[in-house]
Amino acid sequence: NPLANLAYGAFTAFISFLILTMGGLDTKAVTNIAITIFVTIVTVTLSQPDRTPNLGVSPIFMTTQLLASGVGAFSKAAPSMMTSLTGDLFVFPCLVSIIELMCCCNGDGDPGLFNQLGGHAWYDFFLHISILSTLLPDKSKSVE
Repeated sequence: NPLANLAYGAFTAFISFLILTMGGLDTKAVTNIAITIFVTIVTVTLSQPDRTPNLGVSPIFMTTQLLASGVGAFSKAAPSMMTSLTGDLFVFPCLVSIIELMCCCNGDGDPGLFNQLGGHAWYDFFLHISILSTLLPDKSKSVE
């Protein structure tokens, strides 16, 4: 459905551009727009229903998380609540989203091994652990 693709692409572009503009990178608007277009094209292409295997909407999570992770890694003005531990732990949900994207289902649509071992629950687990880590004190900062 072209209208669904347009809405999905617009939503992906909105999220991507928001990540880039609010992430504290020292980039020009044209760079942010180019990256947004690239991420949107990759996401919409991977999400097409006639693609084998059919990935559904999983690619939006993979692409936007990888984008957010990259922006966080290279940000000049990281939010004070983020710590290096949070950044390190955020790698796990990104990896799980890639594994989920590639190994969730067999080619015939039946649940694959990853899906049978808990599937998306692992993503939720690691994502929440990384977010909860913001509550831990940052040991890399000295207290005076």
